[in-house]
Amino acid sequence: MNFNTGLPSRKLVEEIKQDIAEKHDIDIRIESGLMDDDFISGLVHYLENLKRHLSVQVNQNWPKRVFFRRIKYKQHFESPVALRKFLAKANGRLAPTNKSELAIDIEQIPNPSDLGNTIQNAQASNIADKIAIGSWCLESESPIRIFNNAFWHYTTPIMRAIGIDDYRDIIKGSVDENMEFVHANAASFWEDVKAARALCTCELSIGEFGVASIDYARDFINELTRIAAEDGLADYLYDLTFELVDESDTLRKEALEAFAKIGPEDKRQSIASHEILKYKEVSLRFSHVDITDPLQPTLENNRQKHLRFRLTNVADNLEGDKLAIIDGTLQKVETQLTITRGYLSKLASEYSRRYGVTLDIDRLVIDLQHIAQVGSLGFFIDLYRKQFQDQMGEDLKGEDAFFKFLLDLYGNPDNRSDGLKLDRNYVAVDDIDELNDLFRWPILQKLEARLGRKLPNFAQIMVHILNEFNSDVSVHVSNRLIEGVLQLMYLLHPQGVIEINDLLLEDIKEYHQITQRYSKKSGRKLYRTTFKGPAKYHMTVVNWVNGHFLKAIVKTVYPDANVTFNTLERFGKPNMCQMLIRRNI
Repeated sequence: MNFNTGLPSRKLVEEIKQDIAEKHDIDIRIESGLMDDDFISGLVHYLENLKRHLSVQVNQNWPKRVFFRRIKYKQHFESPVALRKFLAKANGRLAPTNKSELAIDIEQIPNPSDLGNTIQNAQASNIADKIAIGSWCLESESPIRIFNNAFWHYTTPIMRAIGIDDYRDIIKGSVDENMEFVHANAASFWEDVKAARALCTCELSIGEFGVASIDYARDFINELTRIAAEDGLADYLYDLTFELVDESDTLRKEALEAFAKIGPEDKRQSIASHEILKYKEVSLRFSHVDITDPLQPTLENNRQKHLRFRLTNVADNLEGDKLAIIDGTLQKVETQLTITRGYLSKLASEYSRRYGVTLDIDRLVIDLQHIAQVGSLGFFIDLYRKQFQDQMGEDLKGEDAFFKFLLDLYGNPDNRSDGLKLDRNYVAVDDIDELNDLFRWPILQKLEARLGRKLPNFAQIMVHILNEFNSDVSVHVSNRLIEGVLQLMYLLHPQGVIEINDLLLEDIKEYHQITQRYSKKSGRKLYRTTFKGPAKYHMTVVNWVNGHFLKAIVKTVYPDANVTFNTLERFGKPNMCQMLIRRNI
């Protein structure tokens, strides 16, 4: 569509919105990308069908707010049509207000004429077909994190089930694979090493959180040793340790084996012992540390020796919550994990046809709900893996079929509307200090004890930023990342740096003011989606990082810190950003 045809469409959109508001008292909100010239004519058809649907409705409880958007992610937790309630405290308890929102994802409703039926089906599903897995809670506490965490402990059988030999093969596309990026990082780090060596000859280290991509560590060390030799300063690396840090025993073991070229039965190199290997001139250490709670002896024993901590494609996988400002009111976002009985029946029929496995739907529902009660997926995996193996008669084939089933249960990549979903409600915030409860203060109190001072009021910092935006907005808090980074800052070398490469927003305005990008192949405009997660990637959760909150809180706690943001577009990653947080003591 050319530019000129967008003008009459915009006028028509406003006319339909006004007509719906006057006749039905419904406020229509529209994602900015849908108003672009290439997409607005399609939006008109959806609005016309909504208007037609409303004209034949007699339901007086229709939501007073309808939000149209288009989610381009291949997999996510959003339903085609989702009803969201607004809750507020009444007599000390949360209760629904007379306000609600209907969120419509037109990507999942390709034919505008299907909109009315999809809305009706969603309303029926809310009553009869939907199964809740756990209660309403903050997203960081959702049972979906149980699935996410299980993925990292069962990576090997999951990858085998879908025909992938090495997990690194499915994270192709990471900026860490770009050799120009690796070399630039090595050169930058080498400058930091030389500056640190000029001050003292102490031990130094670089910590890599998330060791799935061990190729980066190898390529980085190769380039670093080359530069050091070229400068005639190879001895500067003799007291340098590259520490590969991960909570997953599986990934740490694979990383160790890749470097050491030894079998797991070799007792000389136990991954649990943090024993040090050598690669080129650099020592290697493999450590079990939670990035969100890194003030542990493993890292703290080497405090102020850590010249760099780096996180690539790690921050977007951490637990976090969401806040929203809607019609000038601050809201916390609560979620509930759900799945439909209809999808479970469909899945059971498919696996009966493909593998001859019989599944009891009623029993499956009970076991899925039990996951939230026990806080673990282990019993579910053990129970159903054995059931698949027993019915198929072959352990390995049965195991592979089960893990395919588990991935399909999480979400079928061929159909966005299938799989686990996260319903959403908005909870009004009466006192902004409530937002401090989003953070784990027993953990942060350890940091306060070491700093010898109280941490600032995080709630006030966040609300100040939100108030500056002066518009409706829904943002990630990135609270677990903030907790981890504040602790890492304490552990850093006085001239150390934290490097974060990820789906990262420098300013909360970027949640709505989306930069126009173009397809590399066709040159056509790409849709400017405001959706920033949670999305699905295999059996994990992906959320964009709120760099604005992170920077503001870090700068308040550590005024000496220097924070910069750089797009990674020149390394072929236009959606990714590098955030550098440098100490300057």
